[in-house]
Amino acid sequence: MVVLIACGSRRIISAVFGTYRTGERSLAERMLPALQVGMLLADRGFFSYRLWCAAQATGAHLLWRVQADLHLPVQRVLPDGSFLSRLTDPADSTRQAKKRARRRQAGKAQPAPLAPRGPVVRVVEAVITVRTDDGATRAGHYRLVTTLLNPQAAPAAELAAAYAKRWACETGFREIKTYLRGTRRALRAADPDVARQELWAYLIVYQVIRHVIYLTALRGENLEPARISFTAARDAVQDSIATTFRHADTHAEQIYRDLSRRLITKHVTCRTCPRMAKRPLFHFPSRQASTAPASQNAIYRLSIAAPNITGAETQHRGEPPAQPSVVAQPRAA
Repeated sequence: MVVLIACGSRRIISAVFGTYRTGERSLAERMLPALQVGMLLADRGFFSYRLWCAAQATGAHLLWRVQADLHLPVQRVLPDGSFLSRLTDPADSTRQAKKRARRRQAGKAQPAPLAPRGPVVRVVEAVITVRTDDGATRAGHYRLVTTLLNPQAAPAAELAAAYAKRWACETGFREIKTYLRGTRRALRAADPDVARQELWAYLIVYQVIRHVIYLTALRGENLEPARISFTAARDAVQDSIATTFRHADTHAEQIYRDLSRRLITKHVTCRTCPRMAKRPLFHFPSRQASTAPASQNAIYRLSIAAPNITGAETQHRGEPPAQPSVVAQPRAA
C-alpha cells in the first residue's frame, strides 16, 4: 500500500493497493492523478526519470531525494549554493554506451559526451548535523532535486528544511499500523478482496479521526493539528460511540469538548529516537543493541554545500545555460 499524506494535517489524499510483487514506483504512478497544482511532493526511494517526468506533468512541485551517484552536471551555480542541471534520459545513456562500444571495437575515436536533454532541475546539497544530549554527533549528506528553479521564491535552506517535514508522514503511518490497528495484530482477511476491504476500513476510520482533529484545531486559537494526540482523539471518538446524541452537531460538539480536555500543550519537535524497523523474534538482547537513551533532545544544524566546479563536471560546451523561471510559493502537501 502506498499512501499520499498531507504533512500539515496528516490527512490522507490518496491511497492505492497492489500485490506483493507490485513495486512502490508502479503504485506511485497510479497515484499521480491525485496531485494538484500548488502541492509540494517530497519523498525518497521513488526517483526515476519516467516517474519524475510524469509527476512534473501534473503541475505539482517536486522535491525528491536522489542517489549520490546520479549524474547531474553543473550548468549554473545559484547565489544560495544550489545549482541548475538537467536530468539524463536512461534511453540516451544506453544508446551512447552502445555507440562507444561499437567505436571501440572498430578502433575509432570515442564520440563526444552527449549533453543531457531532459528537464531542467535545481539541485540542493545539504549537510545536516545532529548533536544529542549524550554528546554524540552525526552528520548526513542530503542531495535533493526540485522543480522550483527560482532561489528567491524558494531558497535552498528552506527547501532542505521543508524536506525534513516529510517525516510527519511516518508518524501518520505509525498511527495507522500501530495506534489504530493495534500491536501484534494482523489483518483478519483470508483472501485479497476482503483484505482490500479491511484496509479501506482502516483508512476510513483514520481519515475520520484526522478530520475530527483538524476541526478541533480550527476551533482552538493558534493550535496546530500536530499538537493534538492521535490516541486522545481515537479514545474520544470511541468513548462517544456509546453516548451518541441524536443530532450530529451535538455529537460533534461533545467530541470537541472532550478533545479540548486532552490536548497536548507542550509539543517537543527537536528530539531524536532510534528507529526500529521490526521487533526481533528472539527474546535475548542483541550484542549490538545501543545503550543510548530511547529518546533524547537534539540540536540540528543545516548547511548548504556548494558544488565543486573545478573539474570537468561543468556545463557542456556549446550548450546555453538554462534560465530559471519564476514560480509561486508552494504549499506543503
